Amino acid sequence: MRPILIALALALLGAAPVDADSYTYDVRGTLSITGNDTCGGPCVQTLQFAFLFEWVPAPDLQYGRHPGDYIGRWLPSTNVVSTGPLDNSFTLHGGGGSGLPYWMGFYNAGGDEIDLLGGWWANSTPWTAPSFGPYSEMYGCFSQACIEHFSPFGEAFFGPMSQGTLQITATRVAEPVSLLLVGLGLAGLAGARRARWI
Repeated sequence: MRPILIALALALLGAAPVDADSYTYDVRGTLSITGNDTCGGPCVQTLQFAFLFEWVPAPDLQYGRHPGDYIGRWLPSTNVVSTGPLDNSFTLHGGGGSGLPYWMGFYNAGGDEIDLLGGWWANSTPWTAPSFGPYSEMYGCFSQACIEHFSPFGEAFFGPMSQGTLQITATRVAEPVSLLLVGLGLAGLAGARRARWI
């Protein structure tokens, strides 16, 4: 009976969040921007994306931060599937780290930019998922295709142009130590069960 209790305790410990220097989230979503009607109907550019977001300890107390606060940053990602009339080579540039709200830019080879907004990324509860949205935005048009299909001015433009839809989720990435403890707990349960039947 004692091995079973030990194994259960290890499994429960493995399921609990482990205090860490950083908290990582797997962020996945889809955004769409609708332009003008030059595509035989509305021109729509859609990005399906995935990237990692981290809460890391704040290095200082600027911008009204307090001791123990965490700030958000996101890592660059090429995990972007793009469809629509624009060059579909969109990637996400990394950034963040000040704790201020951020526009996160997806850029293609033509210099076009589609953004999504992150929340006020400084908090003292890094085990809560970051917030995004509520919308995406076409922010830079420099390629001929973007000027033709998305620029409301008919010329290259850098700045807010049109808002689009955004669906997004953020899921906590398990820490390696947590995974190890869950594995040990399951191994303990299997060993205890085997010993009982021998």
